[in-house]
Amino acid sequence: MTSRACLGAAGAGAGVRPDAGTLLLRAFACATVFSAPLEGYLFQVHGQLAKVPPALLAVTWVVVRARQRRAPEPHPVHAVLVAFALVLLASSAVHAGGGYTLEYALRWLPFLLVTVVLVDVASREVPIRAVLGATVAGAVVAAVGALHSLLAEGQTRATGPLEDPNDLAYFLVAALPLLVALRRAGRVALAVAGTVLAAGAALA
Repeated sequence: MTSRACLGAAGAGAGVRPDAGTLLLRAFACATVFSAPLEGYLFQVHGQLAKVPPALLAVTWVVVRARQRRAPEPHPVHAVLVAFALVLLASSAVHAGGGYTLEYALRWLPFLLVTVVLVDVASREVPIRAVLGATVAGAVVAAVGALHSLLAEGQTRATGPLEDPNDLAYFLVAALPLLVALRRAGRVALAVAGTVLAAGAALA
């Protein structure tokens, strides 16, 4: 269901077939949010694999917008991102002498840029339900992995694909309210997803 939502035609009702750029933006946007909580599993395969979906999304977005000769449209979320960036810069300035200040600041920069891209494509090419569905799907997979690590591997806390159980719990708890937007998936599917997410979060 999530893959069909990501690649389905936004203008299907009007008979409009999405072009290749739109389809790629949808696929890479969904892949980016789906893979976010699965970073640990991807890292086990290759150290840079987790960076591939957001990198492909960013490159495709630049190419598509260049062809369209369009800049990102203003969105209320951009104000939040600017405020966050200012806080990040202020914190970096205050702790300029810290050994990891520059490293952490540079680590946050790609997240801000990817968020700008996601906000832009979600307001144009990518149906928001597709983004939410991919987010929930990735969180459910992470929760299943976390429960497996607890029950089958004998770990003291459910960690799954993330090294820090608290980071995992953040993803799982954040995904729970998104189920409200996915009512079309069916009550049984939503009940199973909600149970898995809640159990994973509680045991993380």
